[in-house]
Amino acid sequence: MKKLAAGFLHMLALCLLLAVSQSAVAQSAYKQIPEGTTLWIGESIYSNNLKYRLTMQRDGNLVFYRVADSRPLWNSQTSGSGGYKTVFEPFAVFNVLRISDDAVLWTSRGGYIGAPYPGMAWYITDQGDFMALYHRGMIISWLANDPDN
Repeated sequence: MKKLAAGFLHMLALCLLLAVSQSAVAQSAYKQIPEGTTLWIGESIYSNNLKYRLTMQRDGNLVFYRVADSRPLWNSQTSGSGGYKTVFEPFAVFNVLRISDDAVLWTSRGGYIGAPYPGMAWYITDQGDFMALYHRGMIISWLANDPDN
């Protein structure tokens, strides 16, 4: 009976260790872009594994790239518009703004069903996704994913 109990406890400890390690791996696979983040011309945000980057380019275009081959996976189509910064706001809204008057050239606003809720945020994943999630669960908006993953 003691051997059975000891075996059960050993198995339980192993399962807990496995669950915690899988949770840590899953958490590291998502890089949240916190509200209040501003990307100025020439600045980038990288995925945790450094394989993907979101860059505010000098031409005014916000582009999500696969780093290995510099392949663009998504862009705001604001090249040549005078865009100079991207601002991440609450409720998974971000805007590409023009230099001269702070006019919004591109916005992520809209596209979700219902009203925005606290807990929405933009993420870059280690698998090449650029998306807004609600509490890291429900996908609110999905702008890009690496087709090779």
